[in-house]
Amino acid sequence: MTFGSGKEVEYYKVISQNDYKAEQVRLALGDFKDVTYIQLRKYYLDYESNWVPSKVGITVPATLSNIYALLDGLMEICSKQEAIEIINHY
Repeated sequence: MTFGSGKEVEYYKVISQNDYKAEQVRLALGDFKDVTYIQLRKYYLDYESNWVPSKVGITVPATLSNIYALLDGLMEICSKQEAIEIINHY
């Protein structure tokens, strides 16, 4: 898998996959013009059964402040979801 200018990604993980729509959402870490970026992008399965990146996605520099902000947001989402599940259970 490549990133930006065609350089290999350092890391990627499939976050979700919809086999019916032949779509994936991937989290990737890679370099472009000597800057490391975090990318969340939708991929689709082409007619040759290759996963191809779409234009739908975001890319942000992989600075510590951006990584901490993403983690903070994810932790808030998780805690709110846990609270909702507890309330719905009782």
